[in-house]
This record gives sequence, structure tokens and C-alpha cells, in this order.
Amino acid sequence: TAAYIFASFGLLMWFDGQLNWPVIAILAAGTLVIVVVFKGKSDRLQGYSLPEEALACALFLAAVYAFRGLYGQVPFLFCLGLAAIAAYLGVEFARLIYKSNLSMHQWRLKRGGRLCGAGYAFVTMMLGVFAFGAYASSGHKPVLAQRYFSQGAALASQERLPEAIEMFKRALAWQRNYQAAQTKLAGLYCADRRYEEGIELCQRSLEQHADDAEAHFFLGWAYAETKKFDLAERHLQRAAELVPQWPAPRAMLSGLRPPDAGQAQSVEAEVLAQMLNQPIGRQTLAALNLPEEFLRRAVDRVIRSSYRQRFHVVIQDDQATALPGEGSADSATVPTPNGMVGAQAIRVLHSLPEEMVLAYRSSLPEVRPSLRGFRAPILGNARVTVPIHEPPETERAALRNAADVVAANLARDGLLPTLAEVIRVLGPAGFADETALSGHLAVLRDLGLPVDLLASFEPPDAAVHVPHAIVSFVARRLTEGVSADALRDELRGIPIRFIKSRPDYRVASESGEHDIGLIRLQATRGSYWRRIGTGDGIDIARQLVAHLPDASFLLSIETKYLDGFIELAKDWSWSRPEQLTVCAEPLMVAQWAQDNGKAGTVDAGESGGRKPATLVPRYASRREDGTVLVPGETFLADGLAATGHVVVQSSLLFQGGNLLAVHDPQTNKRILLIGEAEIYRNTALGLT
Repeated sequence: TAAYIFASFGLLMWFDGQLNWPVIAILAAGTLVIVVVFKGKSDRLQGYSLPEEALACALFLAAVYAFRGLYGQVPFLFCLGLAAIAAYLGVEFARLIYKSNLSMHQWRLKRGGRLCGAGYAFVTMMLGVFAFGAYASSGHKPVLAQRYFSQGAALASQERLPEAIEMFKRALAWQRNYQAAQTKLAGLYCADRRYEEGIELCQRSLEQHADDAEAHFFLGWAYAETKKFDLAERHLQRAAELVPQWPAPRAMLSGLRPPDAGQAQSVEAEVLAQMLNQPIGRQTLAALNLPEEFLRRAVDRVIRSSYRQRFHVVIQDDQATALPGEGSADSATVPTPNGMVGAQAIRVLHSLPEEMVLAYRSSLPEVRPSLRGFRAPILGNARVTVPIHEPPETERAALRNAADVVAANLARDGLLPTLAEVIRVLGPAGFADETALSGHLAVLRDLGLPVDLLASFEPPDAAVHVPHAIVSFVARRLTEGVSADALRDELRGIPIRFIKSRPDYRVASESGEHDIGLIRLQATRGSYWRRIGTGDGIDIARQLVAHLPDASFLLSIETKYLDGFIELAKDWSWSRPEQLTVCAEPLMVAQWAQDNGKAGTVDAGESGGRKPATLVPRYASRREDGTVLVPGETFLADGLAATGHVVVQSSLLFQGGNLLAVHDPQTNKRILLIGEAEIYRNTALGLT
């Protein structure tokens, strides 16, 4: 019985891809204990002998394997019922072989050693059942092969080569001609410098599918490494022909012999064209009017990144020892001074936006907003639903045309000339009424204009500053019959008087002239990557806590990782109560705490002095070739504010890591070093 339980759970858990030997062993051992305790205390059924019971168990397990999930239609409980019936019939079929007389219910199957009519029918039926069971069992092979393929792909993405290779080999063991698995395994063999094995697999893959670009590429790679340059060139060239937009084959081809300048330029031009043709709503990235020199630098980084992605492989060294002074997880746990425990040192807050707000935030994709002026609704505007896409085709033509004007002209012509053209398309008469200004601004916002920046422009005839009065001024000038060219020149002469998001905000410098008061962190998981000392995000946080006892810490983490992190962090070296504030976020949190906000200080009020603050952009973003919205990084600002931390939203776009304020001790001036991409993010808003 214990052996049967062991085999049953082993089969079920293996089939579900959740094989756990300790759990299976515990269940089997518990069953064995029960058997020993109750041995001889229950009456044994006399209908079947012990060998027949063993046969029934074996047939039951075989039937469970055959019928489980068959055609995606057989649920678990139905499968158990079918398996029980199959086991019963299988035992009766075995009895038919060695018993002289056998009946099943009212049907006599065998009499005096000879089959009866019902017996022949039963034998025919059982042969069909066995044939169908064998067929059903073979149908699981592709399913299991796909499972191992998916596991191998996941391990390969984590650069765990030996484990990934093993998973792909298992996939091929279940389905020998699994072409995708052959190609992926060949690539891993090349990455692991097992070129001959890679060549063999690529050739097998190409026998099945001669136009597999990856197989040609990996085969060319393997031939290049084994000095068979003619064969390498042939297959790399074929890969480049099959997937023209893939730069890796061309990059490797250029490395087979001295580079040809014309060929390098053609690859660069090809990637540049692809970059400019990336869609942003109904427009493309070309509408952002980015300088060609900047784009070529971005293209160069794309080509280098593509090359590293294909050829730079990190091989895990399981024999590596821990870093000096780090040791194991247990030895690295430092007792907290003065009896401080993690429960006292860690304060936990949950960012819990309203259901409607969370639904809106969860619906936002990680894309370049087609509405250029999109500004994330956070802090006091959290309940506002702001669109990121242009008006749909069902909207009236004037609105669609006006949105297209914004998308096509904003970066090229600037904010005010684009505003004038939009008002002209929609009709200036409606915008001249200053009493309806808030409604006008909502319309302009939904068309993609960064309306908050309009407050930084004053009409030439303004006696006092009235926010957004420039809208009514432009509408009046158009109704007065001023030509488009004349108005464009007039508007370009209006200077910007930028309105600070918070006048007392002062960016923190990177020069180290001040003590660190607060460190803001973001964690992407709740545990160490491999072990203490490997330098992952959680390990860095632990080291910072240990080396900066006077600093406070503010950490954002996705809610699903909170419990694991708290369990880990409570044993760190804490120095005082509530030294760490953890904010649990409902959306995904990435590790770039520097990019989605810029550290600084604001006036502390009546208490005097200054206190930490974070300046966040219009929305948190990635990429240089057009700004890509990252929702999780954007909306965690509300969680920071909920902890009591001062958060200020800027009307500008930036990635904080590309803005570095430094102090020059010779001139006693503060200098801001700005990455060029940060300039072009904002020229795309019309700030030419």
C-alpha cells in the first residue's frame, strides 16, 4: 500500500510538473505507519488475490497517465473514474487467461476453458481499450515536451545554461523531432562552447525546416568558432536573408573578415530606418523630430546591445565560494544592537488605491503614449482618468484631425504654434470664451497637448499673470483674422517663464558634501538572487543598512513579495525603531529607484531646516528612442507620499539617473549634468 501511494503521488505530481520527492516520501511513510498499526485488524476482501490487487494498482496508474487531460477535455475526477473502470476490466481480462470459468455479472465469458460469445466480445473490446490507452499515452508526449521546452526557455533567459540544456534534452527525449527545442539547444551548446554538438542539432533542425533562421545563425556561429569560415558565411548570410531586420547575423558576418565600411553603414541605416518607423499611435517615432546625430548614437547602442544579447553569455559557477567576509546566509546575519528586532525596526504600509483608480492604472500598457502631453494622474489627481491614446475612429473627424496635428507637429513646431493650429482646426470662436477655460483645457489635454505647460507662457498684452490665458489670446488672434504665418512668428517670440512645481525644492547633489539622511530603494523580489554576497538588489540593501546606521530607509516592493522580504530583513543589523519604512505596491516594481524620481529637499516648515523630498516626472519611463511609460514605476509615487515622504510631480519628463547635480568647490557653484536624451524628451513636449 505504501509503495502504491508513493507511485500514485509521484505520477500525479510529475504529470503536473510539481514533482516533490520529500512530500511524496512523507505521505508514503505515513501510509506505511498506518498499515503497520492496523495490520490484521481488518477483514481482507476475498474477491481478488494479492497479485491481482497489484495488477489492478498498476493498471489504475497506467490509465491515470493515459487519460489525464486527454484532448484537454478529461478533468481529474473523471480521469480517476475512468482509470478505476479500466483497472477493473484489465484484471478481468487477465483472469480470462488463466481461469477455466469466468463470469462478469450475468454474462458468462468463459466455460470449461473455452471462450463464450460474450467472452469474444469482451476480448475484442479490451483490445480496443488497450489500443486506445496506448494511443492516448503517446498523445502526452508533445504536452510534456512543451513543458520541458518552456522550463528550458525560462532557465536560458536567466543564463542558467546547464539546467536549461538539461530541460531541452528532456523535451527532445519526449519528442525527438521537436524542431524548436533542437534549435534552442543548439544555441545553448554554442554558448557553452560545445560546437560539434551544436552543429549536429542544427543540421537535424534544418532537415525538418530548411528556412529556420535561428538554426542557420547558430550553425554559422558554430562553424565560425571551428574555423570553417566558408560554411559559416553561407549560413549566416542565409539567416540575414530570412530575417532582414535581425542585426546579429550581419554583425557576426562583419567579424569573419575585415569590416567593409559600406556594409557597416548599410546595417546602421537599416536599423535607423526601423527605429524611425516604430509606431506611436497613428504616427511614428520620426514625428518626435529627434536629431540625426542623437539617433545614430542610439542606433549604435541598439546594435551593441543586440550583439551582447546574442553572444555575451554568463555561465553560472556553482563551485564559486562566497565573497570574503560574506559567508553563508546564516553567518551573515548580524545581531541587532541593543536588542533591536526587525518587528520594531520595520514599518509596513500598503498602497491601497481605490478600486476604480487601481483598475485604470492596471489597464495602462507599457508603451509610448500616443498623446504626447500625457501626465500621470498621481497625488491629488489620482482619481482623474487621463487617456494615453488618440481619439478613436468613432470620434468626430475634427477631434481626430486635431489630435493628428498635435502628434505630427508638437516636437517640430513647438507648443504654442501647435496650439494655434489645433484651435484653428476645431474653430477659434469656441476657445475665445475665458469663462469656459477649464473645459477648453480638458479638450486640449485629451488631444495630446501638455496643457499644464501652457501656464508658463503669458500673452504679450497681459497686465497680470492669468494661468492659461494664452489659450484665449490665441483664439482671439485667430478670430481677428491674423494669418497663420504671422501668428506663428508672434507666438515664437513669446518667452517661456517656467513655473516651478514647488519653489522650495532643491535637488540633492552627488558630490557627497552632506550626510545621507534617507535612502530610497526599490526591490524586485523578496529574497536574495542566489546567496548573500552576490550583489543583487536585496543584498545591496542589507549592506547599506549595515554600513549606514544613522540613515533612514524607504523601500517600495510589490505586495506579493512583502512577506518574504520582511522575514528576511528582520534579522538585518538595525539600529533604531522604524529605521526602515516598507511600502507594498499593487503594481510591479522595478529596481531603478534613481530613474523614477530625483532626490532633494524642501523646507521643513516651522521646525526649521530641510527635509527629504522626491521630485517625480510627468511619468516614469524607459528608453531613449521615444519615452516609454512604465506604470508601476509611475504610480508608486502615491505610496511614497502615503508614508509621509514629500513627493512633488514635475511637469517635465526625465529619468533621474541622467540628471546629476554636482558641487564645484573652486567656483562654489552647483552644476547639473544632463543626459542628451532628457533634453529631447522635453522638446517632444513642444519645449523647443
